[in-house]
Amino acid sequence: MVKGSKEARSTYLKSECFRILSALYLVQPSDDSSDGEVDMTALKASAAAFASSLTGALNDEELLKSKRVRDILKSAERLVKFATSHGDENMWAAIDELRVAVHSLVESSASSSVQSACKKLESEIDVGVKLQKEKTDAEKEAAAAKELKTPSSSSKKAKKSKKAKKTKK
Repeated sequence: MVKGSKEARSTYLKSECFRILSALYLVQPSDDSSDGEVDMTALKASAAAFASSLTGALNDEELLKSKRVRDILKSAERLVKFATSHGDENMWAAIDELRVAVHSLVESSASSSVQSACKKLESEIDVGVKLQKEKTDAEKEAAAAKELKTPSSSSKKAKKSKKAKKTKK
C-alpha cells in the first residue's frame, strides 16, 4: 500500500491507498494484545516509508485538491497517533520531515479547515518529536549510568584471578 501511495497511476488510486493505510494505522488499545504483535511489527516497519510517502503527497499539486487533501491529512494524523504509542527514533525522524511539508501547506492553502487541520497536526508532531527526544536522551543516560556502575570485564577477570590464587595457596 505504501508503494502504491507513491507510484499509483492516478491521483485517485494514490488517494485510495492513503485512505486504506489510514484505516490500517487506526490501532485501538485492545489491538495491543500478543496476537496483534506481528501486525504491529509490520506497521512499525513500514511507518517511516509511509511518512515519506505522505511528505511526497503534500508536495504533489494534484493531491492537494480539496477532495484529496483531507484523506492525506487524516492518514498523517493516524500515523502520528500510532507513532505516539508505538514509535521509535527512525519513525519520528521521518514524521519530523513530514512536519515541514505540513507547515508549507498551512502557508499555501486558502482553505481555513485545511489550515486548522494542518496546525493541529503540526502541534501533535512537535509534541511527539519532543517526547521521543526526551525518551532517547533518558535511555542514553541510563545506558551510560549502567556502564559506569558495572565494572569492566577486564577488572572482573583480574578479581577472579586473585581469588583463584588465594584458594590455591
